[in-house]
Amino acid sequence: MEYNENFIEMLNSLDDYETIGLGNPNSKILFVGKEAGINIDYNEDLEQVKERLKELDGSALKWKSNEFDYSYNPKELKELSDTWQNYQQLFANIYEEEKKSQYATFLKKVFTTEMSNLPSKTTDKARRNPFFKEELIKRKSIFLKTDFIQSFPVVVLACSDYIVNNDKSREIDNIFGVKYSGDCKEYSKGNSFFIHYNDERTKLVIHTRQLSANVNNDLLLDIGKLIQNHLQDLNMYN
Repeated sequence: MEYNENFIEMLNSLDDYETIGLGNPNSKILFVGKEAGINIDYNEDLEQVKERLKELDGSALKWKSNEFDYSYNPKELKELSDTWQNYQQLFANIYEEEKKSQYATFLKKVFTTEMSNLPSKTTDKARRNPFFKEELIKRKSIFLKTDFIQSFPVVVLACSDYIVNNDKSREIDNIFGVKYSGDCKEYSKGNSFFIHYNDERTKLVIHTRQLSANVNNDLLLDIGKLIQNHLQDLNMYN
């Protein structure tokens, strides 16, 4: 598979330990989670940690050395984490022909990455990581601003308060060049999403909770329909 120029340029500009992500780099949809749900021992200095991160699937090193390919044999949904099951459900709400699939097929038309570069099984453990804050700041100032990340017409920030838009900080607006549309859909406590567009309405950025456990099905349905309509308006729905 030939990767687009933005992906290759981004890949070559980052350190080998950086989390690039999984999925199809030539897709139109980007899902951004909190962090990979993997246990890592952080009781070492940062350089030792980075050496271990290089060996994870989706790392810059794996992509650079062609050791990772998005076109894998999809696993059955029942074998997947809650997050990936919800990613598949959201994907099936965008592309309705996928609703009958018993497998995780979303990586063929979606690219996924993480807001934090440092894997962790839980958010609580992630925040206690001594490198968490500095790596998150670096991630937002470099990785998220690459032409590759900026080129997606649809971005789903499924990472809760790892990125914010509030009176003190307009991170989403400033990083993605969008503005909050004033539209917020709320379903139950902890289940809501916020809609942002750029001035030309060629970019849709949705900010919502981590798509792990206890996700409202209507939230996934409505986000899927919104993405579907946006891609259709741009003649990119295929």
